[in-house]
Amino acid sequence: MKRAYFNGNIITMTGEEAGYVLCVNGVITETGRGEPPAADEYADLGGRTLMPSFIDAHSHFMSVAYSFLRADLDGAVSIDEIRNRLNDFITENKKRGQWVVAMGYDHNGLREKRHITSAELEFGDCAVVLENKSGHSGIFNAEAQRLLGIMSSKDGLLEENEYLEKLRLVPMENISDILSACEKAEKKYFSHGITTAQDGYAMGALLDVYKALAASGGTTLDIVAYPDRDSFAGWREAFPESMGKYHNNFKLGGLKIMLDGSPQGKTAWISGKYADGTCAAPSMTEEAVDSVVKWAAERDIQVIAHCNGDMACEMFINAVEKYKNRRAVIIHAQLLRKDQLERVKRLEMIPSFFVAHVFRWGDIHIQNLGLGRAKGISPAGSALKEGITFTFHQDSPVIEPDMFETVWCAVRRKTKNGAVLGENERIGVYDAIKAVTANAAYQYFEEGKKGIIAPGAFEDFIIADRNPLSLTDNDELKNIKILSTIKRGTKVYEA
Repeated sequence: MKRAYFNGNIITMTGEEAGYVLCVNGVITETGRGEPPAADEYADLGGRTLMPSFIDAHSHFMSVAYSFLRADLDGAVSIDEIRNRLNDFITENKKRGQWVVAMGYDHNGLREKRHITSAELEFGDCAVVLENKSGHSGIFNAEAQRLLGIMSSKDGLLEENEYLEKLRLVPMENISDILSACEKAEKKYFSHGITTAQDGYAMGALLDVYKALAASGGTTLDIVAYPDRDSFAGWREAFPESMGKYHNNFKLGGLKIMLDGSPQGKTAWISGKYADGTCAAPSMTEEAVDSVVKWAAERDIQVIAHCNGDMACEMFINAVEKYKNRRAVIIHAQLLRKDQLERVKRLEMIPSFFVAHVFRWGDIHIQNLGLGRAKGISPAGSALKEGITFTFHQDSPVIEPDMFETVWCAVRRKTKNGAVLGENERIGVYDAIKAVTANAAYQYFEEGKKGIIAPGAFEDFIIADRNPLSLTDNDELKNIKILSTIKRGTKVYEA
């Protein structure tokens, strides 16, 4: 099928203008100006905007799927509201006497200004777990603690490695229900214009789920998975044809390590202390980080590392400097310092900034870090000036995989309370879009194939109702509507 797109705004992300795009069998063969050449099908854009589809640089696909099976606490503003939502979920889903997992819990937004307690999570004989929105802590009620053998906690609160270890022991939902949820997750990504997504910490417990997903035919969405070091061999054995290349739209991109926690939870490993005197610690030792990076570099396996604090970034940078891991990715890089950027550039590392933190938790960062340090979070402006290739992400399901909101955050850098957080770190709309298209393709070693509109690239597009590059008010970026998402020439979403 030869298809021509024309009569609209075409953002190529190559710096060139185009009046039309010609595609054959899901691949771009020609771009040009003027009238489109002969084609089997003509897609008249009618003045709308055609641009490359978005590429998710970091999220957790299977966790997004699980969110369709679990209680939703996103936006809850009080403990009473949390209890009411949980009670409704238990009743509607006939969960009495069963495990109940809730996602989206964020104590920072509660009017009580404290964590919910284990006692406040008693719902008969239900075992209840609240996953913190950050993904780095959770609350377990007494029944959950008993079943998981939790001997001590801060009133049901577990954090970081201890939390993750216990969360892995929570029984999974029925496989058929999970596969149905995967279909819904895929549709969610497509609705936000994303055609390539990540599973950014594919623990060994997910291996059987992905085997079942593959047996069912897999996904239409491209998924790049990064297992943890301990389960990496099992993933490679189960999916040998997917190591570094797609097979049935699934690829093993490398491996993931976790070096610290979150700044909003005051567990990101920073130099100095938090405003209240809290000191954080790393999640891994220097020796352990060196060992993983060395092992991966010897096998040419990409490493992505969760590093929020500047000290966590420093430990990862040091390891990459020793062992030269290709395109190593600093996930989040919230407090990456300006004096670290020269080394990041020299080592060709890629910071993937969770820039929406500026809006979502910026006011909390001011409170936890002080205004001076908070201004420097997600230093995209400084990275751009340094000539560093960087990407943006939403860490979904932490927040919705809404790329236009992320672009809006990067351009404006305003908190929920309206404070400008690091005016010098603002970037332009074009560079913000590049971070979620061409740069993200580079992060996945897929440059030239994705993230641009040019001959040889895939027919992976979105059609938007407005041109983000010509808006007179950048505040309107978050209101741009995605009308269609196209993957390899097939329409996978239509508003």
